[in-house]
Amino acid sequence: MKTEYLSVAETAKLVRKALAKAFPGVKFSVRSESYSGGCSVNVRWTDGPLTREVETVAKMFEGKRFDGMIDMGWSASLWLLPDGSATVASDPGSVGSMGVCQAVREWMPEPGAKLISTGAYVFCTRDVSRELTERVRNWIKRRGGWEAIWRARDEEQAIHMVGRRSRIVNGALFVAKDQYI
Repeated sequence: MKTEYLSVAETAKLVRKALAKAFPGVKFSVRSESYSGGCSVNVRWTDGPLTREVETVAKMFEGKRFDGMIDMGWSASLWLLPDGSATVASDPGSVGSMGVCQAVREWMPEPGAKLISTGAYVFCTRDVSRELTERVRNWIKRRGGWEAIWRARDEEQAIHMVGRRSRIVNGALFVAKDQYI
């Protein structure tokens, strides 16, 4: 099967479409950028979904990989599925060069899938508005402030103060993503 090479602008269109489908009503800025070392798609938004949730959707179109352990970059090919999503077709990884990224090779996942190469990195950045910052600040104050949470005798007392779906791990408070603030 012949690989279709997509420009960074075409990749940005795919990312924009997938984000609109996955997060209706959220306004994303999706910009493409070309530079001497390659190209990238930069995604930004304010408040809304968490970065890891957006990365799950946007980075499926990332055709460039990088292993910081050995300072090596490489390209991967992708399957563009009929529903507009993408999955890895072939990724040589970096293990053969003493890196840590495993190689991946997948057969065509379904009829109608197209083999593509985007050649682009995808970066996602979530901005936090003053309004959300103030809501979080007030939520913490209503529970006695961080000092009260940190002075809690044990994890159970701290969890009671901030909500049942939260946890303290190694001294850090983790609030469940669907905990209302």
